[in-house]
Amino acid sequence: MDGAIWASAYGCQGKAVASSAFGRPSGELQARADSPTPAGIRQRSGAEMIMGQGAVPIIVGGEVVGACGVGGGPSEDAEACAAG
Repeated sequence: MDGAIWASAYGCQGKAVASSAFGRPSGELQARADSPTPAGIRQRSGAEMIMGQGAVPIIVGGEVVGACGVGGGPSEDAEACAAG
């Protein structure tokens, strides 16, 4: 996003990893991020996942092939940009 700090790139990547791993928008993961199973998966994967709003999975032919993560602004704007 315009005017974002350089460190927001790490947030974008972490949200995209979470979105692609679970096959859903990363914002949907936020409420359960501290539950044992999602927290354990995040820890075992090297703590690279960020379960916060701002990424959506890329699905082709019913399969998750990646995700688009956006950051540097309000999370609602980030997820809308990723989905758009």
